[in-house]
Amino acid sequence: PQISADDAKGIVEYILSLGNESIALPAQGTYAVQVSKENAGQGSLIMRAAYTDKGGSNVPPITSEKVLMLRSPNLSMSEVDKTSGARKFRSNNPPRDLIQASENNGYISFAGIDMTGVDEIIVTNMVSARRNAAGGVLEARLGSPNGTLLGTSARMKQQPPTSQRFQPQTVSMKIKPVSGLQDIYFVFKNDKVKEGQSLFTLISLELVSDIKGDRISMR
Repeated sequence: PQISADDAKGIVEYILSLGNESIALPAQGTYAVQVSKENAGQGSLIMRAAYTDKGGSNVPPITSEKVLMLRSPNLSMSEVDKTSGARKFRSNNPPRDLIQASENNGYISFAGIDMTGVDEIIVTNMVSARRNAAGGVLEARLGSPNGTLLGTSARMKQQPPTSQRFQPQTVSMKIKPVSGLQDIYFVFKNDKVKEGQSLFTLISLELVSDIKGDRISMR
């Protein structure tokens, strides 16, 4: 229940592939993973490394292995682990889950995010005038809704009504250095929001690494 449908699909595909021929590589070095254009920036990458020694005259060979799953740096709203003061709903065009920030101090959270090297988060959002959304900012906090403040986004402002139903926009959030796997809470902020009025709608969060401009996330 803690993983998304995409992650579960990736794990199943990995298990089904165990009978396939493996690639023999040196014990040290680098390996460039080939990612299809269709999956670039999406889904997860599951890597399995195994090593078998030669054994001894009276000792059979011993095998050791490790499996690592790398997540996309594009955090989908379908992957949210906890919510409060938020409503998840489904968009049909394109098909995806969205989060409506319904209350000041509400939040969403993602568990086990590798924040090593991350110095910025790109927040893709909507602030619909048709829905009378008020706008606001998003805070990133460590471990809990009241945990250490890692960063605050630029203000998400209400967009003028147009013929288009959805108008994605982006704002940036600079992040203080933190490393390792962390539970990250994203807290909705606008103390002037009126009763019954939402703040904004979240579409996705993209983690940006300070390592050569790469984007990477790991769970």
